[in-house]
Amino acid sequence: MCKNSAILRDVIFKHDKGFSVGTQQRRNALKNPDVWGLDRRVELLMADRSDGMYTFEDATGYDNSDFTETKTATMSVSVVKTKYYDKYRKLVAEYPRFYGATRITNVGGKIGAIRAVVYNTFTELVEFIFVPRSITLTKKKKNNGRSSNLVLTFNLETLQYCNKHIVIVKSFQALSRIHADYEHT
Repeated sequence: MCKNSAILRDVIFKHDKGFSVGTQQRRNALKNPDVWGLDRRVELLMADRSDGMYTFEDATGYDNSDFTETKTATMSVSVVKTKYYDKYRKLVAEYPRFYGATRITNVGGKIGAIRAVVYNTFTELVEFIFVPRSITLTKKKKNNGRSSNLVLTFNLETLQYCNKHIVIVKSFQALSRIHADYEHT
């Protein structure tokens, strides 16, 4: 399964009335999920499901009137070579270490929190992650306001995210309703 198929299944078909069961639009989406501009649909649906907490604006640095950004991403495998040295700093062994990673791009240009819809290729589920404003501001400060990426990492043994201070919620609806100023403690 690919990101677009999973987002169709877990977000669009559940929340967009234009894609209800039996419609031609739904049949067409199932045939070719890559041509539907799903990133934009997710942005629009996020604001729509917020019950009036904010509206979609698509301005520079944010997507919504509460200054949050909506992003989609795919978690996939990454490999890091781990090196082991003896007490004389001689390389003894080198092993690959596998973990999941995804990049949420252009975080340095954002001014608020991020609502991320992430397709996890390991669990084949769409996951809903809230990244507080303090994290985006920290990334922006470290890179002097330039474009930067936020890397979310996923432990393949525990099947849990390794990042501190992100909030994983159970549904798209719950993600859309988290207050923009929420900080994970």
